[in-house]
Amino acid sequence: MQEKVSLKNSKNFRIYKKYLGFAGFFHFLVDFLPISILYLFYKNDTDFGVLIVIYNLLAFATQPFLGYIIDKLENKNFYASVLSIFMSLTGAVLADTTFVSIAFLGLGNALFHVSFAKTVLKNARSNFPLGFFISFGVLGLGLGFTFYSKFLINLFIVIGFLTLIFFFATYKNAKIECNYSEDSEIKNRKLIIPLFILVIISISLRAGIGKVTPSIELFYSYLIVCIVSFVGKMCGGLFNRKFALIISLILSTCSLFFINQDIFTLIFIFSINLLMPTTLDYLRKIFNNYEAFSLGLSAFFLLVPIYLIMMFEAIDKKLLFVIFVSIHLLILIILIIFEKFFMKKEA
Repeated sequence: MQEKVSLKNSKNFRIYKKYLGFAGFFHFLVDFLPISILYLFYKNDTDFGVLIVIYNLLAFATQPFLGYIIDKLENKNFYASVLSIFMSLTGAVLADTTFVSIAFLGLGNALFHVSFAKTVLKNARSNFPLGFFISFGVLGLGLGFTFYSKFLINLFIVIGFLTLIFFFATYKNAKIECNYSEDSEIKNRKLIIPLFILVIISISLRAGIGKVTPSIELFYSYLIVCIVSFVGKMCGGLFNRKFALIISLILSTCSLFFINQDIFTLIFIFSINLLMPTTLDYLRKIFNNYEAFSLGLSAFFLLVPIYLIMMFEAIDKKLLFVIFVSIHLLILIILIIFEKFFMKKEA
């Protein structure tokens, strides 16, 4: 019989916060290991591009389906969470086995996102846990791409297994219960579909913008971009949805006038990433009780525009940037109006 953990008192709230800490570290881990292994072991492989595509399809395209299964088998979610980390660590241990390793790393990553998201999203009483959970992945990507080495990979494999054992011992007999308050709801449920369409287009546009944004000319530029993205996602969790939308709109618009200067490019990247916690909050409210599926959908629609852009390399990226940003800003304005007139006031 599992012990039910409520978030109504400080003791059990600390239990949830500890779970959130595990989720943040594991998110870092499952993104750090794959990118490190891909670039350390397979960067010079003739099939490197194919391996990247296979990994991304396994890690992103499978998430909606795995998320739906997690939502339906919610009572088994803890074991799915443990399995996801075990698969990622196993994939890292088998790093020189090519497709076997990639399969474990990709599916482990996908299962991690939806299984941990189920608990984090369902129990979050504000946007902060959403920002905290989602932000550590991009930090793992930045550090994994910049400082990949056998020593770091082996070090994080050991730390990962030890942390997984501690996580299993801590939560094997506990179930975190959903007690977060619905701080705001859509007044007219008929507007759910238009809101969903706006959110999905926004997700896809932000992914596309990331591929056509002017490059910055700084040492460790990828790491810097990832750190800015990490801070943006984390800060986005500190704001309610309306405020996050307004701040993002202001920063995005102002930085566009000087987008060819590195500092303003970074401000623009920061403004885009502010929106991720808000996106997750919308999706968990649209798909009530299907939090894992909602997170999986967001991952899937992050992947789609990236490969569409790659298929049409001849398209002028500056033109794409202008088109994507224009639509993106328009959607932000529409969402702000939506918050003003069609959402119940936050408590």
